[in-house]
Amino acid sequence: MSLSISIVIVSPLPFTIVIFNYSVQALTRSVKMACKHGVISMHHQVNGTLTDASGHTLIFKQDHGYLEKDWGHSFPEKYIWAQANHFPKKQTNLMLSVATISLFKLSFIGHLCHLHLDGKDYRFATYNGSKIT
Repeated sequence: MSLSISIVIVSPLPFTIVIFNYSVQALTRSVKMACKHGVISMHHQVNGTLTDASGHTLIFKQDHGYLEKDWGHSFPEKYIWAQANHFPKKQTNLMLSVATISLFKLSFIGHLCHLHLDGKDYRFATYNGSKIT
């Protein structure tokens, strides 16, 4: 099976979480966790093509994109993830993740929600004391 991809990402909107002058990724870099998560861009423009082995081609022209990465040796036992960036109001983006977090001998439900609206960032997360009710 072959896949041909030619994609250009334009104007990415970076995602950085800072606690006490450290990004969350920097704080967890030295902590052994089963899975780590990073959002590379909450929103960007996508131009290009994607062609599968049968020759079917998808064409992207000024489409909306979101880019993230996950790495480690296993995914959380339970998790849900949602993302949206195609709203009538441009530059409105939402990302939500809820998962069982295993850290050392502890296990707990952690969450992270990020809303970018009207040029402002709103963050709701386990680490900043927000609650899911």
